[in-house]
Amino acid sequence: MTDGPQPISPEARRALERELAELRADRAKVAATLRSEDPVGDRADEADELQRADDVARLDERIGAIEGRLREGAVAGPPPADAVGVGQHRHRGASRTARSPPSTWASWPRPPTWTW
Repeated sequence: MTDGPQPISPEARRALERELAELRADRAKVAATLRSEDPVGDRADEADELQRADDVARLDERIGAIEGRLREGAVAGPPPADAVGVGQHRHRGASRTARSPPSTWASWPRPPTWTW
């Protein structure tokens, strides 16, 4: 790892901005269900309220992490064009194709059949 802010690719920035928008919308929905006063309720109501408060805290934590990463990426500037980051692929020619695992079990070799 290097010290200092790390650059972020345009694709990663867009993905983080989309996730941030979704998280903010989710947080608004959950926060709207939290009660401001302390009405009388049973233990199930209290447990549900605590769960929603935990959800808001979890969403706040992730929102803060994404906002921090976006700020860090803005400070660092664009990523270098000659480097390949984690999760990125560099294509060296049109003739190379990626291999993918078999899509169905039918394409896997069959085990031997046992007879008694």
